[in-house]
Amino acid sequence: EVFEAKYIRMFSFYPAADGDIVSRRDDVMRLWERFLKEAEGTGVTLLHENEKGIYGDIPERCLDLARTLGVDLIFDPANFIQCGADTLEGFKLLRPYIKYMHIKDALAESGRVGPSGMGEGHLPEIIAALAEDGFNGYLSLEPHLGNFEGFSEHEPDSPFASLPPSGERSYAIAADALKKILLKGGYSFK
Repeated sequence: EVFEAKYIRMFSFYPAADGDIVSRRDDVMRLWERFLKEAEGTGVTLLHENEKGIYGDIPERCLDLARTLGVDLIFDPANFIQCGADTLEGFKLLRPYIKYMHIKDALAESGRVGPSGMGEGHLPEIIAALAEDGFNGYLSLEPHLGNFEGFSEHEPDSPFASLPPSGERSYAIAADALKKILLKGGYSFK
């Protein structure tokens, strides 16, 4: 209420010490139902993001959450890549439920995160498909993009190795990369 937030980004729980989140599906749904009940009548919409390592970290379980609970989704292609999921297949599966996009890309082999269009997240294709759908949701650039000290020595062939350290310069690179994808995908902006 203080920030007049329309959406709240939510997750679907990390596993217990045994690491088995799948057997806890009913617990996840029960807890989410409580959250949804709490949000009723507030004007705030709870959105689920596919963070790695939680119940909803792969497209099939995100779909389970969307269908079972009626929740809409935040689609983060880099997180899906880091979980070994195919972002295009995940997008096809989740397309009707996506209300918000986290914009960052990643490399499957290393899991390294970088600006859109510089990894294997298929962001140009996904953005173009969203434009075809008339998507007018939110795109949020992730702040932790770019190189870090020692990265270029560790992964010299990475397309991210030449980026400046995370901060203002790498964020500008990420914003420019997104703008190019948006224009190519059929969006216009001021």
